Amino acid sequence: MSLRHTLLGILYWTSLHGYALRELAKGYSWIYPMTNANIYPTLRQLENEGFVRHDSAVHDGRLRKVYEITEGGRDELRRWLSDGTAIQGTYRDPVLLKICLLREGCAVDAREWIGEELRQVREAAENTGRFLQHQENQLPKYTRLVAEHGYDLLMLRAKWFARVASELDKEFGDRSAEPDADVGSARG
Repeated sequence: MSLRHTLLGILYWTSLHGYALRELAKGYSWIYPMTNANIYPTLRQLENEGFVRHDSAVHDGRLRKVYEITEGGRDELRRWLSDGTAIQGTYRDPVLLKICLLREGCAVDAREWIGEELRQVREAAENTGRFLQHQENQLPKYTRLVAEHGYDLLMLRAKWFARVASELDKEFGDRSAEPDADVGSARG
């Protein structure tokens, strides 16, 4: 995944100032982590390469650079999207590795962080569900499909963490929290 191409894809959809672009990019963070530290230098690099340009405009009383994609940026995005060699799925999940390696002596101590992972996944699923409801038909079709995929993955991960927590409870005694509590269906 490329931050450069993610930013080009967002700007292909709509022109934005840096802060709004950063806020919108947060919706893609489950696919590709992005921070202020790398978004702004990447925008400057894309501008230097002629893939984006900016105009200054006042937004909310502040002078901001509003970025838009250029024809060269559209060509670069089309080239990247059509390049099948860029598709090399690598999936690494240190949490799954830790759980896979749990053994008797340390499994009981892992219950706390596993419970925290479960809480965070449920929260992320709820946030993603709300995002999908709020955006309704405002997202481009394929962006929405990917966001729905992310929601489905989060729901599956929450269900799986609840199962792991349940197994730990069976082995080491019940906790006060109910690990099987459903996140709820925020998506239709």
